[in-house]
Amino acid sequence: MPPKLKLPKAPKVKLKEYNDPDDAKYVVVAEPWADLPSNGDNKKVQSFSNNVGGWFEKMLGPGARVSAIFHMLDKRRHVIVELPYNVDVRGILGAHYTERFMKTGLIKPPTFIYEYNYKRFGHPGNKLGFTLSTPTYSSKDLPHLFAYFHENYPVPSLPPPPKGEYNALPIPMDVSHRLTQGKLDPQPVASSSFLTDSASSTQGLEPPVPASTLPLLHLLTLPTNHQPKSPYHQTQTHLHLTRDHLIYTLFLGVASFVPRLMNQGL
Repeated sequence: MPPKLKLPKAPKVKLKEYNDPDDAKYVVVAEPWADLPSNGDNKKVQSFSNNVGGWFEKMLGPGARVSAIFHMLDKRRHVIVELPYNVDVRGILGAHYTERFMKTGLIKPPTFIYEYNYKRFGHPGNKLGFTLSTPTYSSKDLPHLFAYFHENYPVPSLPPPPKGEYNALPIPMDVSHRLTQGKLDPQPVASSSFLTDSASSTQGLEPPVPASTLPLLHLLTLPTNHQPKSPYHQTQTHLHLTRDHLIYTLFLGVASFVPRLMNQGL
């Protein structure tokens, strides 16, 4: 018999891991409802940053100010948002629909929020091609920002699993279960240090711009030829998301059931 061939063992590749930061938290916002410009227009980029910043303060509570937004203009359909470390982001994970949380009647595809996989990909500022922008509004501008949102922010829905390009973590199992039940975690109370325009809360940010010159929610002005999506289009989008949610939920259920069988010796 011919001698058995010994196949070479595949080399073990150890992926580099980063320590989770102790001074900030990061989330991925996929398919953001506020549009990023394609040409890097500074005013439009600033408008986007203020829109997103005000939106996060509405979701998390006044004072939970966005520290930075990492983006690639319109070359990527996701951005990475840096938040204060003391903010609990679990309550905002999920799918957010403009027609549910905005008073303007704006209808866009859902926006998804996931936790950023910092341990695997490290600081987003080191990612090639990403640009940093920061909100420049002050606490005095929040009433104007909040006027565009419903007073009671709606419960997010269960999103589909994140795409690989998002560099995001899957929705935690307990959060996924909560979203399927339609329950919302209590909104965390932000530290009082974020409620003022102190030097510590604005360090590294651009100087506040007077409210009269802020490009707040500039991109929410609808064109005159804007037409809401047809009921058929909305139904198809809903069915598509429902299918993804069902598959994802079944996967989570199987993943939680297998260890029980193994523990029982089956």
